[in-house]
Amino acid sequence: MTGDPYNSATNPTPAPGRIGTVRIVLFVMLCLGLSGAALGVILATAWGNMPAIMGVLIGPFVLIEILGIMFGTFHLLWRPMLKPYPWVEPTEDAVRRNFQSISIDMVNLGLSVHIIADENHLHLVPASFIRVFGASPASIPWSALRPHGRHGRAVKLGSHVIRGPRWCMELADPSVDQVGA
Repeated sequence: MTGDPYNSATNPTPAPGRIGTVRIVLFVMLCLGLSGAALGVILATAWGNMPAIMGVLIGPFVLIEILGIMFGTFHLLWRPMLKPYPWVEPTEDAVRRNFQSISIDMVNLGLSVHIIADENHLHLVPASFIRVFGASPASIPWSALRPHGRHGRAVKLGSHVIRGPRWCMELADPSVDQVGA
């Protein structure tokens, strides 16, 4: 197959998904290991000092760890998974709900994604504080999503499972009657 591997017009099959999840797990383990080692050194050297000094020394490590995990999540999972699905403007009759909770595999993005659903695409727009870490908007065609599970709250995109609100996730299942929804 020729052409851009991330162009959904020439290659509709997304890149393998579990590799991104494994990368995130390894990245988190690395962050926790490094911060744990640094924390051990700090505690060993500041054991006799006041707790306030220990808090000042430990606080930056915790902040760096949280920021590193968020950066890794969006650069190792979100971007590779959604790169084949560039942003497309939603139609005028699209339904939009802001600050929705979704999860991708084992990564929970609580109240941080704006979801827009129209007849052609599921549009995911990360909230501005998530875009800082590298997440970009995406428009996933309904044809790329497969229903997953029994409750209408999950879909599969390649090997990834995306869980979200029922109002939009059940649109991926053509057997559900949408007239009464």
